[in-house]
Formats: sequence, C-alpha cells, structure tokens
Amino acid sequence: MSLWFSGFSVYITCINTIKKNQAGRADGFFIIGSLAVMYDCTLRRNFDEHKKEQIENYVNKLKNSQMTIDVRLTDGGGRKKTLQIQGKNRQVWIITQESTRELYDVDGIRIKEISVQNLIQIFNKRLYSDAFEEDELSAQLAVIDKT
Repeated sequence: MSLWFSGFSVYITCINTIKKNQAGRADGFFIIGSLAVMYDCTLRRNFDEHKKEQIENYVNKLKNSQMTIDVRLTDGGGRKKTLQIQGKNRQVWIITQESTRELYDVDGIRIKEISVQNLIQIFNKRLYSDAFEEDELSAQLAVIDKT
C-alpha cells in the first residue's frame, strides 16, 4: 500500500460508505508502519450511543493477533487476506465532520473520533512534501488527536 493511497483511501472510502449506508460494519482497515486502524465513518453528530456496540465489536477484532480482511482484485473478484497486527499500535477511528479527540481506551486499544478535515491536512502535507516517509506518516496518524 503506497503512502499516498493510504491517506487518500480513508477519505474516498468515507465518501463511498456514506452513499452506500453500510451500517453495522467497519468501513475499512489499514496498517501503516506500526499503526493498525479499523475505521468507520458517520455523519451523526452524537454517534456515541449509536456506535457503542459497533465499537465494541471493532475492539474485539483488534484484540486478536491477526486480522482477516476481504481484498478486491483488479479483475473484480475477491479473496481473503490475513494480516498480522500483534505488537501494532491498534486504534478504532470514528471519522466525522466534527472534532478530533481520543474518546477512551480499552485494553490498550484507543478509540478516537477523527475529523475528516484533519485527515485532509495530513494528506495535503504528504502530497506537497518531498520527504514524507512511512514512519513519519505512521507517527502523525498515531497521534492525530494530539495535534
């Protein structure tokens, strides 16, 4: 997964998911450097109660040492791929149009609300930088709620 694609795919997936309204399932998952994130997008301002059970499910999936995901192939087909996440900084992101903040921590898995505007800022920084490496991108995304 390229750095450019990983930052941009979260934004594109959010747009597509909001259109499709796939309630109940995570919108995506990515690993970059030492960071593993399962994310979900919402237009709801007060999503806490509405997303509570989903967040618990995401946390339970991230507690495992590996994650199996569906991968789309260029020919339109699909297959399963298993990714190792043991030892990674595991986070659940609820991507909104609101603010970026850490909501709480469950067994070392951080649950965060992430503003799509903050993702776009990081994407723009990556886009216009000559030397924005994977480690730097991973570090910035890991503490996105602190900026």
